[in-house]
Amino acid sequence: MSASQLMLLKKPEDDYGYDEAVRTLRTNLQFSGRNVRVIMFTSSMPDEGKSNISLSIARSLAQIGKKTVLVDADIRKSVLLSCCEVRGEVDGLSQYLSGQRVLKDIIFETNEENLSLIFAGPYSPNPAELLEEELCGQMFEALKLSYDYIIVDTPPMASQTKY
Repeated sequence: MSASQLMLLKKPEDDYGYDEAVRTLRTNLQFSGRNVRVIMFTSSMPDEGKSNISLSIARSLAQIGKKTVLVDADIRKSVLLSCCEVRGEVDGLSQYLSGQRVLKDIIFETNEENLSLIFAGPYSPNPAELLEEELCGQMFEALKLSYDYIIVDTPPMASQTKY
């Protein structure tokens, strides 16, 4: 594990409905079976809130004592750094998958017990190729040894690219 610790800010407002929906989702995930430990979140379009949901469910699992890591796999257009209010560049998934960093260097412990984060890292022009690397599968196998749940925040299925 990395010695780096990241201070996550608490949500400024309490939203009972949102929190209850996250707890319901967490419970449904737990009742999906003991072998369901890697959970991927995506959306159909950008800006639908999948990164916030991914972070919320990771926090919720950590709060009940499940050792959880959130992996930001949206290498091309990550928003997790801004969600966590991180300033500057941090080492991340793109650097690990391209062989520039080792796994322990990209895992950030947080001030929330049982919650770790792996950020996307610097922009990569070829994220699909990086995610297809054998190293990606090896990373998930290694994470399974240390974490109860691995939450993966992925890119949206469609983009809003205009031609």
